[in-house]
Amino acid sequence: MKKMTLMLLAFLALPMVAFAGDCCADTTMKMDSMQMAGNEMMLGQQEIHGVRAMAHLKDVRQAMAEAGMTTTHHFMVMLHDQATDANLDQGSVAVKVTLPAGQQLPAIKLMGMQGHFGADVTLATPGEYTFTVGSMLADGQKRVFTFKTVLPE
Repeated sequence: MKKMTLMLLAFLALPMVAFAGDCCADTTMKMDSMQMAGNEMMLGQQEIHGVRAMAHLKDVRQAMAEAGMTTTHHFMVMLHDQATDANLDQGSVAVKVTLPAGQQLPAIKLMGMQGHFGADVTLATPGEYTFTVGSMLADGQKRVFTFKTVLPE
């Protein structure tokens, strides 16, 4: 059991570590989904009340399948405080995923880590997905960011 837990943590951390260095390299990208290097996709960016959110999606299907899991993607959002020019990783952040058929999944709590928030999600059906990110950061303001992308077959 301990070995399986360690393997699971390693597989979950791998996409986050690999992705963390590249997530903020170009903050001038437009709102449309954009394919990045390999199996990473930028979902866009938005600014609300002085905080800019940049969302990314990474296909982790192969690594997870090798570990016997059905998770397909790692969703992450970088929240950047424009006033202090700092990435935020403290606070409460969650994402609600709307599937192509219109069904909205229950909120998934995002974990703060090294300047971003992230969680693994299962996006098994091709089509348009909507990611609604709600946040309550240290300043006490609620912010809701929305990102969309289309996943091919």
